[in-house]
Amino acid sequence: MNHGKVSKEIAAGLVALKKRIAAAKIPSSKIPKALLGVAFGSNLEKDKRYDQILHHPIYPDNFTNAGGVVDFHIDDAHIKELFPAGLAKEKFTFQLSDHLPLWLQIKTDIEGFKLDEIIQS
Repeated sequence: MNHGKVSKEIAAGLVALKKRIAAAKIPSSKIPKALLGVAFGSNLEKDKRYDQILHHPIYPDNFTNAGGVVDFHIDDAHIKELFPAGLAKEKFTFQLSDHLPLWLQIKTDIEGFKLDEIIQS
């Protein structure tokens, strides 16, 4: 993804941030497999991936690998379903968004993993 030229100040800030993250030993996050697919984007045209969800699972099976986008737009012809008086696409994006919300399902019942940790300790 290219957002144009980056100033020297921004580049220096990004390098400093990367060093701080490395020094803090923050574990790497993971993207659920369901959100890695290239079948959808998070913009209204569904061809760009502007939004991401990262998760740092302490327990390996936290991910259900279910996730995706909530497509409230579908296409321009469906705008009238949400706004019966009708709206141009640009005005529609001002009322809702030009990004589709991402969703992710995470397993929260992790007692089995916790018991295994206790037993192995």
